[in-house]
Amino acid sequence: MDEPFSELDPVNVEIIKEVILQEKKRGATILFSDHDMSNVEELCDDVVMINNGHIVLNGAVNDVRNNFGLTRLFIRTGLNLDNVKNLPGVENAILQNNGIYKLWLTTLVTEKKFLIRSPMENTCKLLIKSHQL
Repeated sequence: MDEPFSELDPVNVEIIKEVILQEKKRGATILFSDHDMSNVEELCDDVVMINNGHIVLNGAVNDVRNNFGLTRLFIRTGLNLDNVKNLPGVENAILQNNGIYKLWLTTLVTEKKFLIRSPMENTCKLLIKSHQL
């Protein structure tokens, strides 16, 4: 399937996901393309990334995620934007309209390492983690 969730409303996305998971449970092999890594992490055991017709990444989703670490975090904190931008390992940050900061990290780190390295360990709520593969 090519981008099976593209252009679908949330209700139909969930229906398609349920069907995929049911077929997976039955032992079916399902191939689909998607640019949303959260869908890949939720539904897939393995991932293959192709760039210009060449395989550039291939492996179990968990192994790939663990090897590549985090590159973006979404957090809610009482710190101001300048303080967030100056946290160790943060390359850039923006404050979104919903009050959530989007952070780009300079190096690939795990969530735990980032929170331990940063002085905001007790003042930050990690909302979403995002991987760049």
